Amino acid sequence: MELCVITGSQEGLHKVFDMLINPGDTVLLDGFTYPGTVAALARDYDFLIIEDDSYYFLQFEKPWTPTLLSLDVDSRVTRTDTLSNILSPGLRIGFLTGPKPLIDSNSAYAGLNNAHQYSHTVRTELWTRQG
Repeated sequence: MELCVITGSQEGLHKVFDMLINPGDTVLLDGFTYPGTVAALARDYDFLIIEDDSYYFLQFEKPWTPTLLSLDVDSRVTRTDTLSNILSPGLRIGFLTGPKPLIDSNSAYAGLNNAHQYSHTVRTELWTRQG
């Protein structure tokens, strides 16, 4: 498993979906289910799991509910986490965890996609200060 830093779990989900899903692909969304059953189905039917559990670290009772990532034995799960719900809503920082090939691809994609996203903000600030 590998990890990369993202600007919140929504960005992580967006990038993973953008890299893996094509128009017309079937996407399954679940409500509350049994993680072990979902992991077994992914193994049996050869599909990937994208897990988003932004409130995982806010569990107060032990034992904590197992995540799909913790049950992953064959690199089928990619998980997004955020620190916004724990530390500060404006922090907008999170992390993506998953199989090395996917995380490496995400890091390369993010490098291309995020390279100049704040340049217009910096330019506007400089123009404002200069009058």
